[in-house]
Amino acid sequence: MDDHPEGPRTLWTQVRDGLPLLPETVARGLELEQGRHPALTELREALGFDLDLDGVQNAARDVRLPREEPPTDELLTHFIDSMYCGIASSRLVRVVVSNDGLTAMRAQGSVRLRDGEMLSVLVLVDNQTERDLDFSARMAGGAESAAVEAGRVASVLVHSGETPIGTGEIDVQVECDSQKATQQIPIEVSASWTLSLQLLDDETGEPMPARVYLSDDLGAAWPADTKVRRDEHDNAFFHVESRFEATVSGEAKLIIARGMEYEPLELTVPAPSSAEESATVRLRRWSHMSREGWWSGDVHVHLHYGGEYLLDPAHASLVQRGEDVNFMNMMVANQGSAFVHDHGYFEGRPHELSDAEHILRWGEEYRNDFYGHLCMYGITELVPPIYSGFRLSEHPHDLPANA
Repeated sequence: MDDHPEGPRTLWTQVRDGLPLLPETVARGLELEQGRHPALTELREALGFDLDLDGVQNAARDVRLPREEPPTDELLTHFIDSMYCGIASSRLVRVVVSNDGLTAMRAQGSVRLRDGEMLSVLVLVDNQTERDLDFSARMAGGAESAAVEAGRVASVLVHSGETPIGTGEIDVQVECDSQKATQQIPIEVSASWTLSLQLLDDETGEPMPARVYLSDDLGAAWPADTKVRRDEHDNAFFHVESRFEATVSGEAKLIIARGMEYEPLELTVPAPSSAEESATVRLRRWSHMSREGWWSGDVHVHLHYGGEYLLDPAHASLVQRGEDVNFMNMMVANQGSAFVHDHGYFEGRPHELSDAEHILRWGEEYRNDFYGHLCMYGITELVPPIYSGFRLSEHPHDLPANA
């Protein structure tokens, strides 16, 4: 999604979205970060929930950037590199290159995989020398190369190829400055099978989108190429159109839900003797309020507000229909800075993905940093200014607040 209007999602763009910064600071930060690391969307899709970004926030808090004047390149570089060094994962190999040699290390413990699953590893190189260097990282699935400047960090993703059942070790080979190191990653690979599920409306028999929670003996599971999230209780979920396939190990446990007018369904699918098991699930509607003239709606929905994924109207439509929300008002809005999210999706009319029962439309959230926010819907054009009261922005009105 190189041409995505919000892309790419990186650690620095998250800072840009949330903190008031001078335009030249934002631009310089993008230049100092560009091309040195995989995008956050790629990292989340490759590492799944084995990508811990809590340390990134701690690193960002530990380095103070000046707000009223541009920081030096040295300070800005330190800020960006500290964030990337704050990434944690059992699928992360850290490589330190110094005048004393090359050292590779990773967190303790084995990585649990499903049969045939590919192991993706992030290799992060910390160049502590005074020379610009080239490095390469290799696994059975191929190799990746990159450059890292003196005193900087850079990273690449490498992949193992399919993994056989059983326990063993996978080698990650790193070469930099004519030096080599091998980091072994212990793996435990469990037998797996393919779960194929079809979701239907019990009353009409029609295919039906829904929200799905799926887990197996190894934990959370989800289909390939799916945007998976965790709810407030740390449960992983995803939305599907009506049919999906997922690779699972052992017993599959599911909760399938669709908004508030369908009864949630819990079911368990034992591991079959074959390599695949198919089933049809019917969700029963217990209420149909629209037939009585009552239509559900959410007038305050952000497509991009933090997080690692790059999303689009098709994803918004899937979530809307999967939750059976009749009207969904998407926000064109800033977050904590002058950057405005999803401006390009505003059309002043229902999106073409709307249908007779599900209206998807972009509106506006006017946000003042102190006085509050106002959601607008049904508007045919954006109402400026979209925000006010934010420092270092084009609209610092009401700053400081007269309260």
